[in-house]
Amino acid sequence: MQRLTRLGPFLLQERHWVILLLVYATAWIIPFQWMKDYWFLEYQVTAPQPLVLLGFPFALWGSRARLATLWANLKRNERYSHKRTSEGNVGLLVVGCLLYFFAHFSRLALVGILGLVLMLLGVFVRTYGRRMLKAIPGPIAYLLLVVPWLPETAVGVVNQQSLKIYLSLITSVLNRIGFSPLLAGDRLLVKGVSVPMSFELFGAQGVFAALLFFWAYGLARTLPARRIFLQVTVGMAVAFLVHFLRMLLLCLLAPSNLAVATRIAETTPWVFSALSIALTFVILKIATKIRRPAWLSQFFTLLERLSSAIQRPMDRALGSAARTGQGVGKGVTVLFSPLTWLLDKGLVGIGRLFKVLGSTNKALDKALKNSDRKRQQRKK
Repeated sequence: MQRLTRLGPFLLQERHWVILLLVYATAWIIPFQWMKDYWFLEYQVTAPQPLVLLGFPFALWGSRARLATLWANLKRNERYSHKRTSEGNVGLLVVGCLLYFFAHFSRLALVGILGLVLMLLGVFVRTYGRRMLKAIPGPIAYLLLVVPWLPETAVGVVNQQSLKIYLSLITSVLNRIGFSPLLAGDRLLVKGVSVPMSFELFGAQGVFAALLFFWAYGLARTLPARRIFLQVTVGMAVAFLVHFLRMLLLCLLAPSNLAVATRIAETTPWVFSALSIALTFVILKIATKIRRPAWLSQFFTLLERLSSAIQRPMDRALGSAARTGQGVGKGVTVLFSPLTWLLDKGLVGIGRLFKVLGSTNKALDKALKNSDRKRQQRKK
């Protein structure tokens, strides 16, 4: 942990993490199969959730200096106090394994993915201790976004409500510029041309992707909380605006050039998400050169106080979760200790049985050899 300055030397020093991460990656194969209808359909709101697994290492890497300093302090305290406090218990790891095992029978993706998240945090706690886990509340909160907290019905409600908002805005804009559209179900009649307005087009996944990208970017760059909040807010607003302009352009071009409108409708929403992220960086670059008003500075100060107030309960929640995991781990150990004792005794008994059988087999071989010798002597 003291060599946590560059990725290459750290992986060479901590080679066990490479093996653990490879095994851990294979455990995600089954949850990916469960979530294929949510993660591999590009128009779904939950489609960007796998990006959390890519952004989490960068978010964690941004805290490497703080983790290295805390680890050095813990090791120094151990040398002076002669107490081993840098390692934690296996409570979170045991709870995660039990949830993942239960998910295989219940087919609940939420339980399985939550179990995988707790398994990763449990290995971290067991290796480096609970204090190290409490030092990274931001990356932990970011990692929890990969869990599908919303059920299927809630995702459908989000899609429908977002589509209604988009349709009302587009209808009002078209009315102001003199197009007078007619709304018929999920279609708009613009100058006699039917334009489909399904939730595949409105780009809610682009707004969620902007949230994930700029949050991970802010954590990786170790930006202050107000700066991260500003980037995430601007990114989500720009993503909303870009997808709104896409649908508006589709309605404007459909009466005159249906081929171009069809091409815009068939373009993958990830193109517009990438465009919104690039546009957000341009806007933020321009905004840094503009002098901020006094009310905006006061707003950022309020955000810093709010983030610090949120961090305290989160630290308490992490501490209570670790203590709960420790109690569960001890309970599981006590629960399975009779079974472990029986297995040990059974294996010892089986070993003794094979030993007796082996000695009996040797005695029989020796008796057979002696009888063969006596037969040969009688023949002579």
